[in-house]
Amino acid sequence: MSERAQEDFPVLDLAGEKWVVVEPIRPQCAHYLRQQTDLSADRDHRYYARACMAQKTEDGEYYSLRDTLIGACSIREPRHLESEIAILDKFDEEKMLEAQTKSEMEEFDVDKALAEEARNGGLGVLGG
Repeated sequence: MSERAQEDFPVLDLAGEKWVVVEPIRPQCAHYLRQQTDLSADRDHRYYARACMAQKTEDGEYYSLRDTLIGACSIREPRHLESEIAILDKFDEEKMLEAQTKSEMEEFDVDKALAEEARNGGLGVLGG
């Protein structure tokens, strides 16, 4: 362990091993729910549920986070603006640009496109 780590961060000695106490870069969200239950008759079988308590499904259940990575969330507490900007804002900007591009495109004229293909002999069995 470096001397800087020993000076700047608290060090714990657990069973002869030195551990440095650190604060996570992105603390756990206040809406994050973890539960352990025994949903079966077998008492040795345990079920671990992970859910977001800020969101509910149409059936009124908390939104399950089982096998899900949440890269960014605008309702997390405490907020993590770096991930919101990097992921969510970027996605919104791309979708707005895509929508603007779609609205600027001219409408597709099916009859005109088919007539052009027929002139070029490209309609196959549909050509006359």
